[in-house]
Amino acid sequence: MTTKYKGKPITKQLVRDALKEEIIFPSGHDILPADYYEKYFDVSHLVQTFKSDGTHKGTIFVNGEPVDELKGVYNLNFVDWLAGMIGLTYRDYGSYGGRGFQAQAIVRSIHSWANNPDFKFVTQEEYDAEQDTNG
Repeated sequence: MTTKYKGKPITKQLVRDALKEEIIFPSGHDILPADYYEKYFDVSHLVQTFKSDGTHKGTIFVNGEPVDELKGVYNLNFVDWLAGMIGLTYRDYGSYGGRGFQAQAIVRSIHSWANNPDFKFVTQEEYDAEQDTNG
């Protein structure tokens, strides 16, 4: 399967190369500059300015120091976007409570899609029928 984003094909080989270089990685916490991804993906539409809120979980740190705000790409948004671009949905990777677990599950599915020639997308009807059978 090949899909395109802004004219650039997102192929299994491109995704395998990005996985190998750890451009695609399972973090639900990192905020990175857009140029981190640019060798493989145009993520300009994912750039946001994130603001610290002063709480333990809501403070952004850069090099161990708290900052008021940080402009970049939230990696969980990136892997979720990429999964959608290649046709994966929550049915392929599941829904998890923690950001880190969610990112890990999405990246596992992206990895499977890119490396398994027999990877098969499941339609909603097939998914529902499987749930009825195993239910």
